[in-house]
Amino acid sequence: MKKYCTAVGILALVACNDSEATSVISADGATEYEVSGAGGDTRVRMSDADGNEAVFAGGSDAAGEPGLPDGYALYPGAEVESSTTFNGSQGSGVMVTFATDASSQELVEYYRKQATSADVEIDTDARTGEDQMIAGEGPGGLSFSLQTSPDGSGSTGILVIAQ
Repeated sequence: MKKYCTAVGILALVACNDSEATSVISADGATEYEVSGAGGDTRVRMSDADGNEAVFAGGSDAAGEPGLPDGYALYPGAEVESSTTFNGSQGSGVMVTFATDASSQELVEYYRKQATSADVEIDTDARTGEDQMIAGEGPGGLSFSLQTSPDGSGSTGILVIAQ
């Protein structure tokens, strides 16, 4: 957890600094952080001696394909605001934050179909006001969750898929 807090701190410095590139190695020499960014664009890569790696991208660095696993696709027309991928000895996954003109309900229906097709059993289906969340587990320890919130004329979503 301490590693991730350090990465967030470095990310905050870059966001305020319009830095071109920064590398930091932890005091014990076990974790390396690489940060680059300019304007609202930020990229942070964290890796350790055990082969674990996490990459965060924000701004235009997050645009494009967010690295979703086979069987999952970004909602048509959605704009990626940030994405984080992680790979390591304890698993891999992706977290994507996006904005779209679609309603929260449309997002839930779209991703429920994808999850069901991937043999995910949805065991959480919650609504708080206009916010919605679905989550479940699938074969091989697959974990899936989607959180949505209305945002102006559309919605924002946070999609997490890990294994």
